[in-house]
Amino acid sequence: MIRLSTINGYQLKVFAVQLLKVSSVLLILLFISSAFDTTQKYKSIYISPADFWLLIIYKIPYLFCELASASCFLSTILFFQTFRKSRELIIMLSNGIPL
Repeated sequence: MIRLSTINGYQLKVFAVQLLKVSSVLLILLFISSAFDTTQKYKSIYISPADFWLLIIYKIPYLFCELASASCFLSTILFFQTFRKSRELIIMLSNGIPL
């Protein structure tokens, strides 16, 4: 018999993987967009490369907090999609296991 804690651990692992994938893609996109934004703002003056990268890196946490809810929402959709493809969602719901 599989315990409920084992199933919850499995669900948590699958969701964490989806969240990590979505968050890393969003972080890469934010990094690229922040680089272009910083380039446009300071195109008329010279900025050393070290300062340029610092401006980009300091802006990413703020932008990521803005998109954290979208990241969690996309992760939830991918989580259910993964369970639906392997028919695990039907098995869990028919056996009365909570999501």
